[in-house]
Amino acid sequence: QIARAAGDPDYRVAEEALVRREIQGARKHGARLLTLGVPGYPARLAEIASAPSVLWAQGDATVLGRTTVAIVGTRNASSLALRMARALGRGLALAGVTVASGLARGVDAIAHDAALAGHTVAVHAGGLDRVYPAENVDLAARIAETGCNLSERPFGLAPQARDFPRRNRIVAGVAQA
Repeated sequence: QIARAAGDPDYRVAEEALVRREIQGARKHGARLLTLGVPGYPARLAEIASAPSVLWAQGDATVLGRTTVAIVGTRNASSLALRMARALGRGLALAGVTVASGLARGVDAIAHDAALAGHTVAVHAGGLDRVYPAENVDLAARIAETGCNLSERPFGLAPQARDFPRRNRIVAGVAQA
């Protein structure tokens, strides 16, 4: 009834088997569910108009409550841009600031890697078990050790082009700058 009132007459509740598979996938990957309105959900993200109602978090979700700066940039970055991303990521991390980005190749990956000196948050466009690009699988694993991987998308879902703008709103939503 709520969905119909909101303009979605075709809404159906997810099948129990599907929900159980998603929970099993989360457990297998050491992820936990963060729900809008419940303690542990990123406070800054909750303030945006399009805040996701659920997020999967892998790693240390407490870093989401720290001062956070987003570093994002081109996938085909110049050597100067990559050096700048590395310097900014490392400098912010050493100053106690969490670095958020989208785990893309180029500037994003370099900023995450440099921020491993402290904490970083990688927002995934697909499920946490479908790291994209595949070259960043090891980086995502290292992020989970000291930082946090986040996604609103279900396990098993490969990212598609339409998922990247959705991901970007979460990167912006968890960051103060």
